[in-house]
Amino acid sequence: MQNWDQLVGDGGTGCVGHVLNSDSETGWVSVRWNSGKTNRYRAGAEGKHDLCFADPFEHERACYRALQKGKGAIQAYHLQRTFAYPRGVEAAHVSFFDIREEVCMCVGGNRHGQRVQVGERQAVAIGVAPLSDSSRDVHLYYHVDGAEGAGVFEDRDTRRMRQLHRQKVRESSHPPSKDNINMLKLAKDVTPTFRYIRAANSLLAASLHLLTSATRSAYW
Repeated sequence: MQNWDQLVGDGGTGCVGHVLNSDSETGWVSVRWNSGKTNRYRAGAEGKHDLCFADPFEHERACYRALQKGKGAIQAYHLQRTFAYPRGVEAAHVSFFDIREEVCMCVGGNRHGQRVQVGERQAVAIGVAPLSDSSRDVHLYYHVDGAEGAGVFEDRDTRRMRQLHRQKVRESSHPPSKDNINMLKLAKDVTPTFRYIRAANSLLAASLHLLTSATRSAYW
């Protein structure tokens, strides 16, 4: 299985991924990034290449060097987010976390599956992820009993955290990912036919745009 580094896009700068499958006839490949995202890219299709080869060992060495320096040196691109789990204490959505023991311990001081007591609340450590896709800072996420998904404790809560026991954490079903080739097909099939005013907040900034009125539905 080859490793790739995407110049711009789902993986982000410094993020590597693994080829899940490739189609030599169409020139498309599917890649799962260490960021947790999966997508398809051109590897010869339309005479273009969206990816380039990466050195997986250099990525591991970079992560190891960051771990030696401590929590502040761990960045989002060092992660290997392979564990799917709901994120968000309300209206949770499935995201991906790095559950490697050395990463969880370095960032948050607890292993994946560690159950903890914080005041009157109990929670279980899930894994490491950034606060958002655009953030470089990473945190150890916990699922508090009664919450919809995993969230981050404040510093004052982590200082009074008490370890209880380890438990098995069940992985969630992986969410459907965007598929570039399907998006390109959709763009070719849909023809704008309906003229309507479009504006975000004010009619003063409104303008007429052509929209499609076709009944075909698309799911991303």
